[in-house]
Amino acid sequence: DKAKRPQMGQIAGKLCDLSIITSDNPRTEPPMKIINQILDGTKKATSNTYMPSDLTAGFQKKGCVIEPDRKTAIQLAIKVSRPGDIVLIAGKGNETYQIIGNNTISFDDREEAKTALSKLGDQSPEYRSHGCPEPLTRNSQPATLNPQPSTRNSQPATFNPIPWTIAEIIEATGGELLLGNFKHSFSGISIDSRKISEDDLFVAIKGEVHDGHSFTGDVIGHGVSGLLIDRTKTDKLPGKESIKKGIVYITVNDTTEALGDLAAFNRKRSNVAVVAITGSNGKTSTRKMTAGVVSPRFSTLSTSGNLNNLIGLPLTLLNLSFNHRWAVLELGMNRPGEIKRLAEICSPDIGVITNIGPAHLEGLGSLDAVMQAKGELLEKIKPNGTAVLNADDPRLLQLADYTSRNVLLFGMGKNAAIRALPVKVKDSGLSFTLMLPDESITVYLKTPAVFMVSNALAAAAVGYLLGLTAREIKDGLEDFKPVKARMNILKTGKGIIIIDDTYNANPDSMKEAINTLMSLKGNNRGILVAGDMLELGEHAESMHRNIGRIAAGSDIAMLYVAGQFAQTVATGAMDEDMDSHDIFTGTKQEILEVITGSLSPGDWVLVKGSRGMAMETIVQGLLDWAGDLN
Repeated sequence: DKAKRPQMGQIAGKLCDLSIITSDNPRTEPPMKIINQILDGTKKATSNTYMPSDLTAGFQKKGCVIEPDRKTAIQLAIKVSRPGDIVLIAGKGNETYQIIGNNTISFDDREEAKTALSKLGDQSPEYRSHGCPEPLTRNSQPATLNPQPSTRNSQPATFNPIPWTIAEIIEATGGELLLGNFKHSFSGISIDSRKISEDDLFVAIKGEVHDGHSFTGDVIGHGVSGLLIDRTKTDKLPGKESIKKGIVYITVNDTTEALGDLAAFNRKRSNVAVVAITGSNGKTSTRKMTAGVVSPRFSTLSTSGNLNNLIGLPLTLLNLSFNHRWAVLELGMNRPGEIKRLAEICSPDIGVITNIGPAHLEGLGSLDAVMQAKGELLEKIKPNGTAVLNADDPRLLQLADYTSRNVLLFGMGKNAAIRALPVKVKDSGLSFTLMLPDESITVYLKTPAVFMVSNALAAAAVGYLLGLTAREIKDGLEDFKPVKARMNILKTGKGIIIIDDTYNANPDSMKEAINTLMSLKGNNRGILVAGDMLELGEHAESMHRNIGRIAAGSDIAMLYVAGQFAQTVATGAMDEDMDSHDIFTGTKQEILEVITGSLSPGDWVLVKGSRGMAMETIVQGLLDWAGDLN
């Protein structure tokens, strides 16, 4: 009786010291749906929600905990109890079984309690943890989340994704069961026919190169028993063989959109809180720093690699489990509307925009258009959530004035609540005092790139909102190691130092990288090897020429340029009176052949270009020639 569940929760919250809310006999209902209905009542009686990992022996605080696994819930209740305490195990009834989906499993509350009692001497059980973070509350200052502290780096190493019933898949996507048994369930969701498990649902995505519908025969041959496909492509499916094998087919209008819908559904049912990060520069480093700050206190899922688009973001969210409390996600885009859709999928509690710069102009046209596209994130932050914005970026200050969400500013200026004073280069790293609204602390970053301080402040702002101490934020930031091919300093056997910043490039990041080269080289020679900056559209010519001017004005010793706009960069450098003999344009192979004949011990070489230029081949060529000491 669904009407009784909130009443049960409210009574438990009022009369018990501690309520552990778990699953009983869910049958065809999603367990978390039942749990949330009980929780609606519990929250009327108590506002304190803890994690299972908080329940150490002798725990004495009043409140509630969510643990979907009933066996683990019983273990937790007995583990936390003291002599004389009463543990009431209720909800399932007197049956010696549980019904989950179409499966009946042996399960007796009394026997599980006996087993848990017999193990009280074991102090090291591993429990599944499910977070129920309190929402960000709206007031005159950005709200903070103040959960109970936990041991640093104590979260389990691996988490199991939440399984899927067909009812949930259809509810999430609006799809239709074309073939198969409605009682079927899946352990996970995959779009990769090469790595899919037999228990996964295969979603046939049509990508730029391959159409997943072409591999349906392969996945069926590998034993996969469920496919989600486009309604217009059912004619390509094997018929009689599927019926014989009991294959499940679910059809939808658009499989890519359905993948996002599944991710949004999973985000909601997992009950995590979300930090979403976007910006023209620094997204990945900020995301990595933020995850480093958040994860020691909370079980955290974070974007892996470059999974930040309309396919990658859903794949990340589909890895959520009931163990996670937070997700730290990166949102990328190159056309209007993408951030809006990504934000709809992940529904952020906190939205971070690092900066607005001349990236993806080919698809957007102007910096104002970039601002509007990035600003789509703010619309989708939860109404009581917070926008974390860069106070040093005038366009982000415009968005701050526009948004109805709470705003927390970070930056170097006095109008920022989260600041850094002063920034000093120290031992190929950076030292600064992190200024929080109520405390300050010295931080050392393991990167020489001054612009990384801004990324660190964004991560610190998130940590502050989550109620972390200055020490916890410092520890997370100081654990940060630069992402591969992003301002990595590489030493060689010939005494030449390479700055590998080849992951990507746009005009702002190219300028910052040149500034970093100049600050690091000291009295030695600084040399730039540059590739094209892509996706600049009609602005490409002028922006490449300007990079040439900036390079020449920075007093670099040599300039090597590859790509379609190599001569344009060279022309810009000569506009600033750089000697043409110090400039070389050619292919990457030609650059390698020429540069290796002119380098000397002590030289600093910056290699940078857009991802499509694959400038890392020059880095590897230099390491092969000079000897890699890293």
